[in-house]
Amino acid sequence: GGNPFGGGGGGGPQGQRPQAKGLLDPVNLASMKGWLQDAVNQKKPVLLLFAPAGHSLIEQLGKIKKNDDVKMAKFGHVTTTDANHPLMKKYKIKNLPAVLIGSKGDPAALHKFEGKMDADAIERALSIAVRNKLTKEAKQKNEQPLGRDLVTNVAGMAALHQCFSHHGICMLFFFTRAGRPGQQPQGVKYLEKLTEQSHKHKQINKKLKVIYMWLDVQQFPQVALQLGSAVRDREGSCSTPPSTDPNDPKAYQDPVCRRPPKVPTIAAILGKKSKFVAYFNAFDKSPESTKGVLDFLSRVSMGDETMHKIPASIELITPPAA
Repeated sequence: GGNPFGGGGGGGPQGQRPQAKGLLDPVNLASMKGWLQDAVNQKKPVLLLFAPAGHSLIEQLGKIKKNDDVKMAKFGHVTTTDANHPLMKKYKIKNLPAVLIGSKGDPAALHKFEGKMDADAIERALSIAVRNKLTKEAKQKNEQPLGRDLVTNVAGMAALHQCFSHHGICMLFFFTRAGRPGQQPQGVKYLEKLTEQSHKHKQINKKLKVIYMWLDVQQFPQVALQLGSAVRDREGSCSTPPSTDPNDPKAYQDPVCRRPPKVPTIAAILGKKSKFVAYFNAFDKSPESTKGVLDFLSRVSMGDETMHKIPASIELITPPAA
């Protein structure tokens, strides 16, 4: 005999005890919204127990309410034995007893407690919720990386080689420094904002392994010019040598080009394919410009842009792989 949940005797079925009045706030479908709103207004974490009337956890949780770590929380109880109870359906609860917990930062975002149905274990989980002051928006902001952490400046050969050998898409932006020595080009700020926007499309970035880099055209003029020349030559702006006969001296004449190479604004480098796609539209802080670049990246990822072979001479600029 005796109560399997410990403690003294008491009337009622085995495993249950008469519920002491006022231990936990009674909550039902009609009062649930107001009860949660009260927690939100007071910035209080919440604990909501789903259990039959008189269940031993009611008294156990009523006792931990006084403990310093969790005494600021709101404790509620939904009395139910019915799997079809509307609140059980809403929170996808299939077994009783069950506990939902909401943090101080976001009390209304209830999460099911998955641990052992034991007052000590529940108290530990609730104490974490008490300390979690982040709101839903702050959590999302906290998880969102900053643009400066997503952008790499190609300051030397190692970073340049990383871009051209990256197994994915390296979005290489070409900027020209202006102002004081060591001052970043204005375009870098716009690039950092763009990467933050792009990072929201995680499924695209993760699949294609997109990285973002920028270089100073004055520091690496040959990279920008050679990529621009490859586009120009592909478009047929240069004449071919009049002869391919190795005995004909004219075969060694340089091609005659009608216009100088144009430096791209961005080169999407596909290192695995040894190809690249050039983007010549302006890049600035306007939403239209940002959208243009993101659309360009999308087209590159879909194979809808003309690809050019990376010039072999680029390999002379970058050091060989270790």
